[in-house]
Amino acid sequence: MKDLIRISILVAILFVSCEEQMIPIPEAPDATEGRVMIIEEFTGVSCPPCALAIETLNAIIDENKGSILVYGIHAGTQTDPLEDSKYDFRYKDAEVLELNFNPGGKPAASFNRVTLNNGRKTQINHNTWQPIIDVELVKPQVAEILMKSTYDPETRQAQIDLSMIPLEDIDGEISVHMVIAENNLIDPQIKQGTGTVKDFEHNHVMKKSLTGDIQGAFLTENATTGTIYRYSASYTLPDEVNGEWIPENMEIIAFVTAKDRDGEVQQATKIDLVE
Repeated sequence: MKDLIRISILVAILFVSCEEQMIPIPEAPDATEGRVMIIEEFTGVSCPPCALAIETLNAIIDENKGSILVYGIHAGTQTDPLEDSKYDFRYKDAEVLELNFNPGGKPAASFNRVTLNNGRKTQINHNTWQPIIDVELVKPQVAEILMKSTYDPETRQAQIDLSMIPLEDIDGEISVHMVIAENNLIDPQIKQGTGTVKDFEHNHVMKKSLTGDIQGAFLTENATTGTIYRYSASYTLPDEVNGEWIPENMEIIAFVTAKDRDGEVQQATKIDLVE
């Protein structure tokens, strides 16, 4: 049934995009393989086990190509730059997430913002993450998200257009969340059992939320199957400084949450800022 819904949706979007030139239509993924989860990781450059957590996540992501997205939240304890640090990864929007999630330590992570057996939406200790991820990956896909970025190198402004299409009815308030993150940042990181790794590669570093605080931005209410819901945002990148804010290294991560489903993430997607 969801395959038929998806085909109808994509045909409808294709027709609209011909009129409005909004979003190019990718090949529709299989219904059982189309779910994408988001991991919000709480980390820090002076947190020794955080380096191991990053390596663990990278391995899990490689094993599940396209099914898992992650961004790193550098805020709170163990995030002060090291003596040899070139960058300071602490940003205001990351601090807001740290305060709201209150992860209770590092490394910690939220998995689709589900409430876990510990009664929290975060779990510390990366060695306990795999079973939680496994549960999320087998859940059925309930929505499709398409996203496009249009970047102007002269003004450094990016226009991001998103369409969300439910594959089943989703009651209550639906919110959209957009995060800009940066990759390929080489900077020191303390690693457990090794000490300071001076050329550690930091990826998916959260720089900015385009949709406000942890609640996100209102998208719709009582979403119905097959209806297209749209959201747009724009952002002007700061000037490149010290090898940071390089447009080709930036990515946009987006996901939708459902208030009546305990605020859990329903679907996620990611694109490069410069496509």
